[in-house]
Amino acid sequence: MGRFNDLKGVFGLLPTPYTEDYEIHTPDLRAAANFCCSSGQHGIVWPVMVGEFYFLGEEERIRNLHAVLEEINGRLPLVFGCSGVSVPQVLLFARAAQAAGADAIIAMAPAQTNAAIAIDMFKRLGDAYDGPIILQNAAAYAPLTGEQIAMLVEQVPQIQYIKEERPPGPRHIAEVHQL
Repeated sequence: MGRFNDLKGVFGLLPTPYTEDYEIHTPDLRAAANFCCSSGQHGIVWPVMVGEFYFLGEEERIRNLHAVLEEINGRLPLVFGCSGVSVPQVLLFARAAQAAGADAIIAMAPAQTNAAIAIDMFKRLGDAYDGPIILQNAAAYAPLTGEQIAMLVEQVPQIQYIKEERPPGPRHIAEVHQL
């Protein structure tokens, strides 16, 4: 687990630059991470759900996790995006984040799953990663109810943050908050 346990402020989404051969251009990724450190933001999220994570191979994603952590060198917290195409892949990325020293992780259930699978996955994330977990809840995937989220927060102490994306967002945020 990283140095930062309390995530506050503005967290920028780190873009993933590619070469003409569709490989991650690691020097440019490092340069973007370094820019984020000098831009006044309070943390970095990489890779992101609606961005390029579907296109990243497991090995290149983990290799570049290490590159980003090395580049930022503790100047900002890194939230590592663990979302994947399957529950085993999500858990693989969570274990990689744990081993590398990422400050937090963010994950959502893979597409084509259901709430029961999502609940099980988040419980298993708590076993795979010791630091703060951000539960991303999107209507297009396996959306959880406010009651289910509240239960997970109670059962998995690492779930400290919720990124609620079900429309209308404010109503669902209030529902979770009341529970």
